[in-house]
Amino acid sequence: MNFTDRDIGQMESMGLKIQDVEHQIEQFRLGVNYSHLHSVATIGNGILKLNEHLIKESLSFFESKKEDISIVKFVPASGAATRMFKFLFQFLKDYRPIIQSLNAYINRNDLRALPLFLIGMEKFPFYEAVLEQIKSTGIAYNDLSPNERAHVFVKAMLEENQLNYGNYPKGLFP
Repeated sequence: MNFTDRDIGQMESMGLKIQDVEHQIEQFRLGVNYSHLHSVATIGNGILKLNEHLIKESLSFFESKKEDISIVKFVPASGAATRMFKFLFQFLKDYRPIIQSLNAYINRNDLRALPLFLIGMEKFPFYEAVLEQIKSTGIAYNDLSPNERAHVFVKAMLEENQLNYGNYPKGLFP
């Protein structure tokens, strides 16, 4: 990889070596191996339930060591994507493409996220997978009205018997 002098200066200012950055880029290019999970972690199977004594002991240990370590905040991409798609679940519940236009539905409900989603949906990494799912159900997507297309797309994306993306852990969502 060819780095500019500016790139090299920035790497050095961050304490990075060119070889390390090249290695990181190669990891992004090649990807990483998936983990193969053995079983769900539960109390007694990978998770230790702390009692009062262990809680106090752990807090005391942390307090005695915190000045000697570097502490960072870690925010995992946890939970299911349900909250992320709340507006789409509401759309599926309320919208009837045969009865009303998409614009009427959006305006009546003063929605902002739905039009943004619909305008940009072709750019989502899962767009082609959703179209494949629709195709597999025998629906002629391109023959549908724009109102029906939006509804069918979201159904294929979220319904349990289809792609079920709303129940994916956020960290695994495409």
